[in-house]
Amino acid sequence: MSSDEAIVRVENHIRPTGDMQRYERHKRRLLAMLLGHNTIIGALEPFAHSVHLVESAVAIPYMITGSIWCWLDLRQHRYSIGDFMRYCLVMALPITFPIYLLRTRGLRGFRPMVLTLLFVILMSVCQVFGFFASTWVGTRLGYWDGNVLPT
Repeated sequence: MSSDEAIVRVENHIRPTGDMQRYERHKRRLLAMLLGHNTIIGALEPFAHSVHLVESAVAIPYMITGSIWCWLDLRQHRYSIGDFMRYCLVMALPITFPIYLLRTRGLRGFRPMVLTLLFVILMSVCQVFGFFASTWVGTRLGYWDGNVLPT
């Protein structure tokens, strides 16, 4: 096997090389950016005067990074999907992402679905952490009396 091939078999295991490692790195960076984004959104939430502003600030990056993640996954594993599925991944990611996983991986798609649910829980924890850290600092510095709910 040449070093340019995407997969090298070593001791009955498949080890990613070259492009596959690069795609994995990019996908992990996207996930780390989502965690950081959620922490920042949580920290800024006490200052938001509109709940709709917070929802938009959270939803749009999810759709963009989720679509980019799917595109990187397609390239990494050399999967093929149609144009309609690509459009649906951008416009309705929460609905089509499980379909994408099952269509590209078959029954093995259930594992990434469970990992995605765990990651969503982790994102929520980061957002709550950012919220409480921001309110704690704001209360300690005397910016407000602890009542941080938007009016």
